[in-house]
Amino acid sequence: MQIMIECWRTGHTIGTGIETDAKTFEGLSDFEAQTYCPYCKRNHRWSKSDVCLDKMNLHAAHSRH
Repeated sequence: MQIMIECWRTGHTIGTGIETDAKTFEGLSDFEAQTYCPYCKRNHRWSKSDVCLDKMNLHAAHSRH
């Protein structure tokens, strides 16, 4: 499954290019990364708590953005 984030400017779902499974993802330490958004043409910084493994369960709350 691919880790997905939401563009905080447009609301579009963006694939991060990172593939994993739920068990491996849950076992990861918290981390930060960034992904380029083709919709707003900017990089989005995100952390483990900002993402999910599919767009049906995408977290919409991004308090620091």
